[in-house]
Amino acid sequence: MANKTIKTKHSEKASLRKIISSSQSKDLKELDLLEFQKESYSAFIEQEFDTILTEFFPIEDYTKKNWILHLNKVEYQNSKISVDEAFEKQLTYEFPVYLHLELENKQTGKMRSQKLYFCDLPRMTDRGTFIINGIERCVIGQLVRSPGVYFTAEMDRTSGTTIYNAEVRPYIGAWLDFFIGKGKQIEAKINKRRKFPVTLLLKVFGMTNQDIRNEFSDLDEQLYKDYIEGTLNRDKTNDTDGAILELYKKIKPGEALVLDNAKEAFENLFFNPRRYSLAAVGRYKMNKKLKLNVPENEEGMLLTKEDLIAIIKYLVNLVKTKNGFDNIDHLGNRRVRRVGELLGMYGVRVGMMRVERDTRGRMSLISTDNDAAPSQMINPRPLIATVNSFLKTSQLSTIIDQTNILSELDNLRRLTVAGPGGITKNRASFSIRDISPSQYGRICPIRSPEGPNIGVVTYLALYAKVNSYGFIETPYYKVEHEKKNGALIARQTSEIVYMKPDDEENYYITLSAVKRDNKGVFLEKRVPARYKGEFIEVASEKVQYIDISPRQVVGLSASIIPFLQNNDASRALMGTHMQCQAVPLVKIESPFVGTGMEREIALGSMRTIVAPEDGVIRYADSSRVVLKGKSGKEYEYPIQKFIRTNKDVAFSQRPAIDNGQSVKKSDVIIDGPNSDKGEIAIGQNLLVAYMAYEGLGYEDAIVVSERLVKDDLLTSITMEEF
Repeated sequence: MANKTIKTKHSEKASLRKIISSSQSKDLKELDLLEFQKESYSAFIEQEFDTILTEFFPIEDYTKKNWILHLNKVEYQNSKISVDEAFEKQLTYEFPVYLHLELENKQTGKMRSQKLYFCDLPRMTDRGTFIINGIERCVIGQLVRSPGVYFTAEMDRTSGTTIYNAEVRPYIGAWLDFFIGKGKQIEAKINKRRKFPVTLLLKVFGMTNQDIRNEFSDLDEQLYKDYIEGTLNRDKTNDTDGAILELYKKIKPGEALVLDNAKEAFENLFFNPRRYSLAAVGRYKMNKKLKLNVPENEEGMLLTKEDLIAIIKYLVNLVKTKNGFDNIDHLGNRRVRRVGELLGMYGVRVGMMRVERDTRGRMSLISTDNDAAPSQMINPRPLIATVNSFLKTSQLSTIIDQTNILSELDNLRRLTVAGPGGITKNRASFSIRDISPSQYGRICPIRSPEGPNIGVVTYLALYAKVNSYGFIETPYYKVEHEKKNGALIARQTSEIVYMKPDDEENYYITLSAVKRDNKGVFLEKRVPARYKGEFIEVASEKVQYIDISPRQVVGLSASIIPFLQNNDASRALMGTHMQCQAVPLVKIESPFVGTGMEREIALGSMRTIVAPEDGVIRYADSSRVVLKGKSGKEYEYPIQKFIRTNKDVAFSQRPAIDNGQSVKKSDVIIDGPNSDKGEIAIGQNLLVAYMAYEGLGYEDAIVVSERLVKDDLLTSITMEEF
């Protein structure tokens, strides 16, 4: 780590400030610590909300002969109140949504249009939070297993044989399991019900016995004979209709065997996009695992015959190769559901299912002789109730921790495997809680709760970002190889590549600390590297990528601990928690020893204001600052004083400039809480002495200088509402 000496002003006397850190990557754009929240919610408002509504419209009555309700347009209107008014009056900061609907009378052909108030959606503040009934809340990310296909093997305890499994997990719909057990045949289960020969399922998808033999004829001769022929011999059906009835008997025992009912059941089970969908991420994972090329369109979201054939071939080959199993705790097989997706899934989609059911009921009650309006058919109250219920009561919607600006930012970058559709802390196994090599640069290995939630709640690493499929990516510099004096050398380029966890394992990636000259050429012959999840040492010309910074491994809170690499991991974990429990002090002083992340965190909180361009301060007092920019534009910033937070501490801003002062772009003009000259300050620079008492070491006895009390060095303000 390189040492830099910077001169800053502290309490009107210049003091030497040491920053212990590696240099910030110049090629990375400014760190946006709130992108995790903002990007997801803006995608929900701009695209996903409309997409969910179009899944449910048009709505027809049960007979499909009388009424049909069309959606023409979704209209968003401006919020009726400001952020300050929402806090002051304890209201929700939201905006109204209107639908342009058209009701068609199928009997008369008459159309009637209407613009209708539908619901209110919460508006996100510039800090990535929501204001619900005057309380600032946020929705934390949920780590769940990705849709796709997973191959595993387990030992049967009774017989001692190995059972090979293939699990197909869709985004929405029935779970499908294939397995090869002690009898040499391939069996399947739908929704963990009774097992049946897998050839029954292939016949439901339109294949005949001969088709099945032809498709699997390219398998190893012994495998084909043992597993394909062995399974066909157990299957007594000869055609699709027979297979549908036989399978219907297995999944719905006791039901009357009516072919039309059975066909409708399977149509809804696998072929209806409303009831079964792999989603784009499931299709992507399945294509990648099985080396298929099915497009990610509407038809591609359903399970196809080609998928089933490829899954069965892969499973049969596993018996021979015993290679290619999946680790379900690997981050390549886990994805993040962020705020937009969670609100869409548990708020809007659930509410719309109730609205659709209610609308169909109303349609069947209103005669086609009436001149009905869309407002008589649709009642949006169930949707409003589910959206409110998710934001106020869901396990994933938390009141934001506003002890200081670091705890607030960390809360917004939190991940959990708990919540709806997730795992409870009592059921979470050790393997889920454990640190995996795939978390390198994606999830902070230091910060996690110390109680029963350890490993269940985690935090996003510093440079990590979430891609469109929900997988966490981390950035690397590309390494090029060139010949110099007849020898192959490795050189770091300025090209940055964000890499998915499963792709990363196929490359040799080295640490950013390896020695390089000013042109990026590696100076060492052998360097440490990561490959296939292992830490090894390789020749430098083998390296394909290099870390962008030593701090990309850790999260926000751990990144401001100096000399982190020398700390015991469990003490560092406590340190990350204690930093987030430090209240804002009356006298603020930034640390003498820092890591270079202090400014990034202060600015990332959106409470410390910097000049958007060069200019002159026209007016400054304790209530507002007016800046006149070089372009002629005037900026006015109100200063917040003694704002009570969720944790009953006082957040105050202070002007960091004087009247008439000239400022450059990015100069700090308003310091936020816990901010000194634009750097996070969550403590005091104290001289500490350690002393043994009569040869004994007492850890928790503290003697405090009287001057600390006299000078108010550790005084803070608490605000409570009565």
